Amino acid sequence: MITLYDLGPFASPDHPSLSPHTRKTRYTLDYKKIPHKVSWVHFFTMEETAKRIGAPPTGVRADGSPKYTVPFIYDDTTGVAISESLLIAEYIDKTYPDTPRVVPDGTRALQAVFADTVAAKIIVPWYGVLIPHLVRFTTPVLREGGIKIYGPPPELTPEQIKSAWEAGKAGLNDIGKWYADHGGMFLTGDRPIYADFTLVTWFRYVKIVLGSEDERWKELESLHGSRWKEMLEEVEKYESAEIV
Repeated sequence: MITLYDLGPFASPDHPSLSPHTRKTRYTLDYKKIPHKVSWVHFFTMEETAKRIGAPPTGVRADGSPKYTVPFIYDDTTGVAISESLLIAEYIDKTYPDTPRVVPDGTRALQAVFADTVAAKIIVPWYGVLIPHLVRFTTPVLREGGIKIYGPPPELTPEQIKSAWEAGKAGLNDIGKWYADHGGMFLTGDRPIYADFTLVTWFRYVKIVLGSEDERWKELESLHGSRWKEMLEEVEKYESAEIV
């Protein structure tokens, strides 16, 4: 069975997992109907756990030391550990070829660029809007670790919050044009690919962190003919995992 290492658990029993990056891999595994379980790490145990199972680092810190991030997986069927959601998706496509592919041949670079575009156009503007709301979901150890890694959450004025939210909406409008080019729900038609998961995971994050009654979420779910709300609902139909 595959073990997926996720950041958490968060303080909410209804939402113990909130990492958007790990959610990309959760959606990939759930969509493919591949049995897996979830195991928790936090900022102070992430590196130790990754090293123990042989999961490679995903980058380099400013001081030159290796940087470890979630998600990473360990597949006890093959004895392989993989880090980073796109590489995990490629591994699962190759190792479990009888499941729907999420990184079709020749699309890896394009999907990586799409993920970077989502980050630049939506997540960067919305970061300061969303992060302060995360405090009510975090445990003390997650808060302490997050501040150590990323620093204290930004404090925006009401005007800055409004401006940042509008900037993210403008970016989403640009991305929405790519989806409007065909009649399917997802980027390439009626079936999701990895790129769709990199976008829809943020809709889930916004809905949970701001709350389903928040006026900004209500605005977001109505945009583009409720496309984003429907995408999230469709992807969440796949969800199923054992948490340990």
